[in-house]
Amino acid sequence: MSGFGYRNVVVETDSLGLSGMIHGEEEIWLILQPIIHDKIHMLKANLGFNVLYSVTPLWLKDVVEADMPMETL
Repeated sequence: MSGFGYRNVVVETDSLGLSGMIHGEEEIWLILQPIIHDKIHMLKANLGFNVLYSVTPLWLKDVVEADMPMETL
């Protein structure tokens, strides 16, 4: 991503475990160690990059909230 000139990138995941592994909050599964360590290195090298855990993606959240009845908001 940084090769394209992006300075701020948010990667969303619906996996709380994966997000926890990347942020050092959970033990990294042995099979995922090479991948997770690569992502951790990428995040440290690019301070504007972040991994966010979200059940509802940010790009969809406004649409979902706009479609909800007012009493549930």
